[in-house]
Amino acid sequence: EDRIWDLHRTLISGKSLQVEDAQDYANETHEEKADRIFAKMGDFAANHHLRTRDMFNSIDVDKSGTISKVELADAIVKFTGIELPVEDEVMTLIWSRLDQDGNGVVDWQELLGELRRHRQAALRKKKEDEAAAGEEAAADADAAAADG
Repeated sequence: EDRIWDLHRTLISGKSLQVEDAQDYANETHEEKADRIFAKMGDFAANHHLRTRDMFNSIDVDKSGTISKVELADAIVKFTGIELPVEDEVMTLIWSRLDQDGNGVVDWQELLGELRRHRQAALRKKKEDEAAAGEEAAADADAAAADG
């Protein structure tokens, strides 16, 4: 398993960092980095009008019907633009989220389930952020009215 992640680091180590804000990425927790990777995969699919099945088929290079760790590592670069070594802990976390049955490969349903879970969490967070922004704007308006 460590050899797979080492191979991935070797393949991408010469490439430049493509994260919007490398400093933010460097300071994120493993969970936040894993979430960023899943979000970027989902964004790529949406921006390119890919169904999850199409994404799965693209990741499954050997057409085995499952995704291996090497195929996943390659897909992270392909679909996210994150071209930097991803720490072993982050890769292990991503893999554990995907390989729900622990059989060592990811099938279509496992990928679909995790991307769906992540999309739903992102939508919840967006609604919470919008509600908080609305409350802040209302408080600012109340403060301005009290001052005026």
